[in-house]
Amino acid sequence: MDKTETARRLGTEHGTTRDVPYSPPDGSDVDGYEPWYPEGYVSYVYWDAGSARLMDDLGETTDTTEDNWPERDALLRAYCEAYATAAGITFDTTS
Repeated sequence: MDKTETARRLGTEHGTTRDVPYSPPDGSDVDGYEPWYPEGYVSYVYWDAGSARLMDDLGETTDTTEDNWPERDALLRAYCEAYATAAGITFDTTS
């Protein structure tokens, strides 16, 4: 299974149960997001530190660079879109 498919599978699994595994460990509000709620969670994963934790789980352990950003963006979108669909919420990357 490629990483994009793995990201989709994880997003679907987490969204179905509304699990928020990449939220801040202390449950804090980050940059105005409420990452312990599904609506805030997908924004936190896409736009904030939650993305680093997802990348680690997908085996992407080096820093994000201009060269690898397109691939990582695709992985983030795959996860967040699958999560949002499974959880029945809206995910917007234009904010």
